Parts: sequence; C-alpha cells; structure tokens
Amino acid sequence: MLRAEEDAGLLDPRITPTGRFSPYLVGRVQAWVGTPQTRTWDAATIRSLQYRVGAATTGRWDAASVGALQDYLGIARSGSKGWDSRTVTQLQRYLTTQL
Repeated sequence: MLRAEEDAGLLDPRITPTGRFSPYLVGRVQAWVGTPQTRTWDAATIRSLQYRVGAATTGRWDAASVGALQDYLGIARSGSKGWDSRTVTQLQRYLTTQL
C-alpha cells in the first residue's frame, strides 16, 4: 500500500531513500531538472538529467550516463549500465537536499 502511495506521490514530499527507481522519483528528478513532471522516464527527462550531470545528451540512459551521475553525486563508479540501488539511494538523498 505504501509503495503505491509513494508511486502516486501521496506521501511526504521529501524523498525517503529506498533504493527503488519509481515514477515518484522520476517526477522528483523532473522537478529538479526543470522539465514537466509527467513521472515518465522519457528522452526529454534523460537529456535534461544528462546535461545536469555533465554526460553526453543522447536521450538514452546508459553506462556513461550512470557513471556521470555517480561522479556528480560523489560516489564511486559501479560500472552499472542502469539504475542500481546504491546510485538510486544516493540520488534520493541528494534530491532531498535540493527540493
């Protein structure tokens, strides 16, 4: 029940570090990068996040994008090609300080 409420954005606006990549987190990322908050992980959101963290703005989330985000967050690169729980948790913690 709580996961459904979190995904719908009905819980506290501060992000709880869960390590889960959810539509709610996507909406918070969109608010941070200044794109419409659709909660959809789309090419426009990806490009905006890539630009923010200094990655090539390809519109595809890949290992280079993950590495740039990890550098931006100040954590060690994991070699992941996608969203791993460690990176998601750190992003959630970071967004709590920004929004």
